[in-house]
Amino acid sequence: LFPTPESFVRRTDQGPESLTQLRRLLAEEKRQGYAYEEGHITPGVSSVAAAALDHAGHPAAAISITFRTDTLTPADRLHLTHRLRQAANALTRRLHG
Repeated sequence: LFPTPESFVRRTDQGPESLTQLRRLLAEEKRQGYAYEEGHITPGVSSVAAAALDHAGHPAAAISITFRTDTLTPADRLHLTHRLRQAANALTRRLHG
Protein backbone atom coordinates (compact mmCIF):
# COMPACT_ATOMS: atom_id res chain seq x y z
CA LEU A 1 0.00 0.00 0.00
CA PHE A 2 2.86 2.40 0.72
CA PRO A 3 5.71 1.69 -1.73
CA THR A 4 7.23 5.14 -1.26
CA PRO A 5 6.99 7.82 1.45
CA GLU A 6 5.13 10.02 -1.05
CA SER A 7 2.35 7.42 -1.33
CA PHE A 8 1.52 7.82 2.36
CA VAL A 9 -1.53 10.10 2.20
CA ARG A 10 -2.14 12.56 5.03
CA ARG A 11 -5.24 14.71 4.90
CA THR A 12 -4.10 17.13 7.59
CA ASP A 13 -0.85 17.84 9.40
CA GLN A 14 -1.91 15.36 12.10
CA GLY A 15 -1.34 11.63 12.38
CA PRO A 16 1.42 9.28 11.30
CA GLU A 17 3.80 10.39 8.56
CA SER A 18 5.29 7.02 7.67
CA LEU A 19 4.54 3.32 7.63
CA THR A 20 6.79 2.89 10.67
CA GLN A 21 4.80 5.49 12.61
CA LEU A 22 1.51 3.91 11.48
CA ARG A 23 2.62 0.46 12.65
CA ARG A 24 3.68 1.92 16.00
CA LEU A 25 0.32 3.68 16.36
CA LEU A 26 -1.63 0.53 15.45
CA ALA A 27 0.34 -1.54 17.96
CA GLU A 28 -0.42 1.00 20.71
CA GLU A 29 -4.11 1.08 19.79
CA LYS A 30 -4.28 -2.71 19.85
CA ARG A 31 -2.60 -2.74 23.27
CA GLN A 32 -4.97 -0.15 24.76
CA GLY A 33 -8.09 -1.69 23.19
CA TYR A 34 -9.31 1.35 21.28
CA ALA A 35 -8.29 3.89 18.66
CA TYR A 36 -8.52 7.65 19.07
CA GLU A 37 -7.79 10.26 16.46
CA GLU A 38 -8.00 14.01 16.74
CA GLY A 39 -8.03 15.94 13.49
CA HIS A 40 -6.27 13.29 11.41
CA ILE A 41 -9.03 13.34 8.78
CA THR A 42 -10.89 16.61 9.40
CA PRO A 43 -9.56 19.49 11.52
CA GLY A 44 -11.66 19.98 14.65
CA VAL A 45 -13.22 16.53 14.47
CA SER A 46 -12.22 13.51 16.56
CA SER A 47 -13.19 9.84 16.60
CA VAL A 48 -12.86 6.98 19.02
CA ALA A 49 -13.38 3.35 17.99
CA ALA A 50 -13.14 -0.15 19.42
CA ALA A 51 -13.23 -3.53 17.71
CA ALA A 52 -15.47 -6.48 18.47
CA LEU A 53 -13.70 -9.82 18.09
CA ASP A 54 -14.97 -13.12 16.72
CA HIS A 55 -14.46 -16.60 18.19
CA ALA A 56 -10.93 -16.72 16.74
CA GLY A 57 -9.99 -13.38 18.29
CA HIS A 58 -10.04 -11.53 14.98
CA PRO A 59 -11.76 -8.18 14.49
CA ALA A 60 -15.26 -8.83 13.14
CA ALA A 61 -16.88 -5.43 13.63
CA ALA A 62 -16.15 -2.01 15.09
CA ILE A 63 -18.05 0.64 16.94
CA SER A 64 -17.04 4.23 16.36
CA ILE A 65 -18.16 7.64 17.54
CA THR A 66 -17.17 10.86 15.78
CA PHE A 67 -17.61 14.26 17.39
CA ARG A 68 -16.44 17.85 17.28
CA THR A 69 -13.27 17.94 19.34
CA ASP A 70 -14.27 21.07 21.23
CA THR A 71 -17.53 19.54 22.52
CA LEU A 72 -15.98 17.15 25.05
CA THR A 73 -13.75 17.70 28.04
CA PRO A 74 -10.91 15.19 28.57
CA ALA A 75 -13.02 13.59 31.34
CA ASP A 76 -16.02 13.31 29.00
CA ARG A 77 -13.82 11.75 26.32
CA LEU A 78 -12.49 9.23 28.83
CA HIS A 79 -16.04 8.33 29.89
CA LEU A 80 -17.13 8.02 26.24
CA THR A 81 -14.16 5.76 25.49
CA HIS A 82 -14.98 3.57 28.49
CA ARG A 83 -18.62 3.19 27.41
CA LEU A 84 -17.57 2.50 23.81
CA ARG A 85 -15.23 -0.27 24.96
CA GLN A 86 -18.04 -1.73 27.08
CA ALA A 87 -20.28 -1.84 24.00
CA ALA A 88 -17.54 -3.46 21.89
CA ASN A 89 -16.93 -6.03 24.64
CA ALA A 90 -20.66 -6.82 24.78
CA LEU A 91 -20.70 -7.30 21.01
CA THR A 92 -17.61 -9.50 21.28
CA ARG A 93 -19.47 -11.74 23.75
CA ARG A 94 -22.45 -11.96 21.37
CA LEU A 95 -20.05 -12.97 18.60
CA HIS A 96 -18.64 -15.67 20.92
CA GLY A 97 -15.29 -13.89 20.97
